[in-house]
Amino acid sequence: QALAASCPNLTVIYVDDTQVTDVGAQALAAACPTLTEIGLGNTQTTDVGAQALAASCPNLTHFYLHDTSVTSTLWRRIKATRPGLMLYSPYLSSTFW
Repeated sequence: QALAASCPNLTVIYVDDTQVTDVGAQALAAACPTLTEIGLGNTQTTDVGAQALAASCPNLTHFYLHDTSVTSTLWRRIKATRPGLMLYSPYLSSTFW
């Protein structure tokens, strides 16, 4: 949360393999709308945090959420509403779609 608040112009961030939760993802979404690429693999992020980022960061082009609790239902919903967003999905044999 502190990082998000202090870097409003942040465009790329990878916090894979950390203890980031939905609260941290929501803080990034609220404070860093200019994000273009984010890696939250192997974190405690769920559908709540992933949805906040997808909805609040219109410039997001690459979204890495492997090894999280994000559901395939949300992945499909994000892809349907953000067709240009590249998602790294464990539900698709670790490929982009």
